[in-house]
Amino acid sequence: NLGRSLKRQRLDQERLREGLRRSEHLAGLGKLLAGVAHEVRNPLAGLRSTVQLWQRLPDTARTQGSMEAVVQAVDRLNEIVTRLLYFSRADRDERQPVPINEVLSETLKLLEAQAANQGVALEFDLQPELPDVLGSASALRQVFLNLATNALQAMPHGGQLRCRTRYELREVEILFADTGPGVSPEDRQHLFEPFFTTGPEGTGLGLALCREIVVHYGGQIDLMSSDGPGASFRVMLPVAD
Repeated sequence: NLGRSLKRQRLDQERLREGLRRSEHLAGLGKLLAGVAHEVRNPLAGLRSTVQLWQRLPDTARTQGSMEAVVQAVDRLNEIVTRLLYFSRADRDERQPVPINEVLSETLKLLEAQAANQGVALEFDLQPELPDVLGSASALRQVFLNLATNALQAMPHGGQLRCRTRYELREVEILFADTGPGVSPEDRQHLFEPFFTTGPEGTGLGLALCREIVVHYGGQIDLMSSDGPGASFRVMLPVAD
């Protein structure tokens, strides 16, 4: 009958959407892993060259500078592996109702001292009685921590970070808006690419992993357009049924 036919159509459409989400996730993961191979190879090559040099030198000629180069290369490898291990954790497949306002507030508490030291005001505009989303609280906390940390790094001499939540059309919107210098047009198209970074100390994995986690839970993340200074990152997540 008509009712059963409509139900089958809805199920088929949901299977198709889930398949598309998985395809997008796997495509992004493949690109991420290709970047990992490239980025890990660079410090490994540097380590190999330094060790080979040491083998040809007497102990007295092994300089402090060479030691520091090795330590820096190891630290970079460790940071890359740490981020990837977090991303590969099994709890990403956990799908439980997550209270976004609660998770967001708990996450921002971790950065209150840093924000105060930098003269950054944290402002919250959280819609009450917000529906839960379906996902992992720990994985989404990592997304929020990355976005908030990036915002603070963009405002070393003070500013404002506004966090807003809204519910519309069965999705929850989470917005991070800062008053930093913003993002150049040249950088906008590369922001979510693995290992793209605008700073000398970053791994360039933060936003790429944010995107992979959000897409994994059927959502999307983007940098909203702005005519003035500042950057506004928006995360959209489907609500739990």
